[in-house]
Amino acid sequence: MNKLHLAASLLFLSALSAIAFARDSFDHPAAPAVSAKSGAVGDTHQELTKLINDLLTAAKASEWPRVAALQKSLILPDHQAWFAKVFGNANGAQAAAEYAKWATFLSSAASARGFEAPLKDGRTEVHVTRVAATGDPNHYLDRLASSRQTKTPIYQVRLLRGGKLEDFFDLGFFAYVGGRFRSLGKLRAIGN
Repeated sequence: MNKLHLAASLLFLSALSAIAFARDSFDHPAAPAVSAKSGAVGDTHQELTKLINDLLTAAKASEWPRVAALQKSLILPDHQAWFAKVFGNANGAQAAAEYAKWATFLSSAASARGFEAPLKDGRTEVHVTRVAATGDPNHYLDRLASSRQTKTPIYQVRLLRGGKLEDFFDLGFFAYVGGRFRSLGKLRAIGN
């Protein structure tokens, strides 16, 4: 795999990372995330963790078509409208432009192989954090949290090694939209 595909795969994994839960008027019909235990639709921290673990399990088994299908299900429908609503017109337009590239990557066959690097490095412990203000206006999570125009929950997902927060593979941000979790990418246009 060339460096571009590896970098894009890593970016995807970062995106799987923490933005979830956005139930709003931009929800679009899609197959819902379903809890293995209850059979209920879930927009919870636990459901996002389960989704990432499902991706990791498929990648460990080299079930690349399944990984690719799961990744395609993470694409945010009508991303331009969603980003404009959640982050406002100016920030939303920048985020939507960044996201368009991310969505193209998620749709590619090569994106499924992005899980190979964290698996080889032993970074397989899913760590989900809800994005909130940190109190430090220079911190990217604080800027991201304060840029929202709505209270849409956003989550960051990281794959840890040995439970160490400083030893991670960043999957990015997620939100719950259209009955399922969606990858929002790295959101560099907003957080940096």
